[in-house]
Amino acid sequence: MKTRRPYSLPLAFIIAIVLVLTGSVEGAHARGPTTDPTTHPAPAAPSPGLAVDATIDRATPRRALVSFLDAARAGDFAAAAHCFDLRGHTDANNGPELAEELSYVLYRRSAIDLSQVPDEPAAHDGQVTVDTFTVGDQEVPLLLVRVKFDDGIQRWVFSRATVRRIPDIAATVRTSQWEQRMPRALRTPVVFGNAPWQWLGILLALAAAYAIGRLVAAVFARVGGRFARRTTTLIDDMLVLAAKRPLGTIVASSVFGGLVYALQVSLAVGKILQHLAYTGFVVGFAWLLLAAFGQIARAISPEASAGEFVPPDRAGERTRRALLQRIASAAIIGVTVALLLLQFDVVRHVGLSLLASAGIAGVVLGLAAQKSLSGLIAGIQLSITQPIRLGDTIFIEGEIGIVQDIFLTYAVIRFWDDRCVVVPLSRFLDQPFQNWTLLTHDLTAVVLLHVKFTAPVDRLRERARELCEAHPKWDKRRCDIQVGDSDMYGMIVRVMISSRSPSDAWELKCSVREGLIVFLQTLDGGVHLG
Repeated sequence: MKTRRPYSLPLAFIIAIVLVLTGSVEGAHARGPTTDPTTHPAPAAPSPGLAVDATIDRATPRRALVSFLDAARAGDFAAAAHCFDLRGHTDANNGPELAEELSYVLYRRSAIDLSQVPDEPAAHDGQVTVDTFTVGDQEVPLLLVRVKFDDGIQRWVFSRATVRRIPDIAATVRTSQWEQRMPRALRTPVVFGNAPWQWLGILLALAAAYAIGRLVAAVFARVGGRFARRTTTLIDDMLVLAAKRPLGTIVASSVFGGLVYALQVSLAVGKILQHLAYTGFVVGFAWLLLAAFGQIARAISPEASAGEFVPPDRAGERTRRALLQRIASAAIIGVTVALLLLQFDVVRHVGLSLLASAGIAGVVLGLAAQKSLSGLIAGIQLSITQPIRLGDTIFIEGEIGIVQDIFLTYAVIRFWDDRCVVVPLSRFLDQPFQNWTLLTHDLTAVVLLHVKFTAPVDRLRERARELCEAHPKWDKRRCDIQVGDSDMYGMIVRVMISSRSPSDAWELKCSVREGLIVFLQTLDGGVHLG
């Protein structure tokens, strides 16, 4: 059974947007090292409790943190240790080792937003929490404090309590067993906080997720199709075919997210990959809903082929299906885009800012979107009341046309010469128009002839009957001739003929008019023509 390909969202385009947004969000986080901090041997130079070093900028919390990160990234852990308060430490000379451990923690498991760290000398009464780690069942803060050095100047350093807990914090993010088993060539150099084996693992996870998704989708299609073929209805077969690809996308995204978590990649890269996995899952689920809704709608009200006669009740079902399907599709896509955007902090912050001024913005947006909202509401109202339906023949703008398609806010009317006119749906609710097929497709056409008073009406009636009986478009309901009016020049003869549809009535009307004119031309030398 051949079915139409289900709706699909542009997955590649959405993933590209996610990458851009993720890059904008993660770009503000703490910078990761271009090389692995653990590959640099710690210098043996001693580090006093509070060393005065003019090359280390510790005037504000942000500058102190940046100085520590820059020194650690350069492998100068002795300089990085100058950002510690080592007073009272059992061995102040192991400051470089502690700096190396803390840099590993920050690069691999922290996402400090430097823009949120104060850049004022007297910020927060001399104490700033830049991050928090969970050690056992305790929350251990990473504190920067403002202390007075021996030269009398106050500077910012990591607190003594934080320095004492660095080994405990580092123990929670020790190198995984996988990394310990990797050869040294796959552990260095570290790029963006991840070793080569982790980057290779990301590629393998992507390939494995794709393969598993395809496999699950194929098994579902095979098993589900076998059960669906046992039933007498076609809707279950259509649903199985429609769900195959979306289901594969959902499974692949879920598997990829789980594999990335197991790789223990750096927090910045992990967030990007989790955003991608979440995006794939949401897009796949929306794709599944769109495809299922479309197949159910087509099963309930099949589409008519070109030239097929559609009864009025079926035309109403087609119209209702088309409008409701488009409304549901717009709603699903809108919710999907909202779910994708809300995973980014920058978008949530913008949303909160907009909500803060919702009073004024609501009025402005309401006035600006008045036309669009009225068109959308008109579409919903039209799907219920149905003054027009797909395939209806209407008389509008002085011409006869067929309703070709109905969208959320407008309808497309095709005239006899294949011209298409776009008409807002509100036009059909606010202004009168003629719908020739609203109740039935049966139609009575009228042919007007201007003849002289000497024209034999009975002979015209007989000829009209002969012409109708010989024409395949006549439905045998009506073929009458009446003298509708007269003036000083003659009579106006009205020929009323019936047919099954407006298009058939038009062909019959033209044929009967032509036959009667030819008959009058040959009758008595054409003296009866008006």
